[in-house]
Parts: sequence; structure tokens; C-alpha cells
Amino acid sequence: MTQDPVQAENPTVQADLLRANPHLSSENKQVEATQYQVWMENNGGFYDLRWSASITGSYDWVGLYPNDTVPDSSYVGGDNWQWATRGNSYKTSTPVTSAYQVRYLVWDGKAGQYVAVARGQIR
Repeated sequence: MTQDPVQAENPTVQADLLRANPHLSSENKQVEATQYQVWMENNGGFYDLRWSASITGSYDWVGLYPNDTVPDSSYVGGDNWQWATRGNSYKTSTPVTSAYQVRYLVWDGKAGQYVAVARGQIR
């Protein structure tokens, strides 16, 4: 019987948990061979984050970023992100304006941090 992964309340806490417990991130997932797409849509004046991945990892997540220049650790907090395993569409409460970016992130155990494998803008 496989135990469900431990998903923390947000990606920042999850990163700390994974760094402290490397055995949790021992998934056999080939990031290089996985195809990722991420984009945003206007859903009633708010961002709707959307994504697809040929393989979804237990700790993958999608988040909203204020622009394309901030580091992967600087996502917009609150309800502006979601674990990828919980579905492939998520409506935020952030009003649509220019400059925002959405990213699909995976855990890089060697680097000890989350890294964006796909980036997108509003469609």
C-alpha cells in the first residue's frame, strides 16, 4: 500500500520539509522527459491558472508571479497557487492586470529547491 505524499500548507513550507526529509522526494520522475504547459485565462476578471503535464509529481505546483523577472521562490501568496495533483485549473482572487506570469514548478532534490519548468502568460 502506497502512502499519500505529505503536502504542506504552501510551497515554501513544503520546500523546508523536503530539504529536511530528502526521502520524501524520492519519486522516480524524469523531469527532462516530461512535457509541461502552463497558461492563464481571464475568468470573470480574475486569473484562472491552467496547466498540463505528461507526468504530475506529488509535489508539483502552479503559482502566480508578479512578473517574469522575480525568482521562483517569489510567488504571489494567498490563494494564488495550487498543488498540480489537485486538478488542472484553479481560479485565484487576483484581478487580471498586465505583467503577471504563471509557472509550473517541480522539486529539484539535487538543488534543494523548486524550479520552474514551464512559464506562461494570459491567453
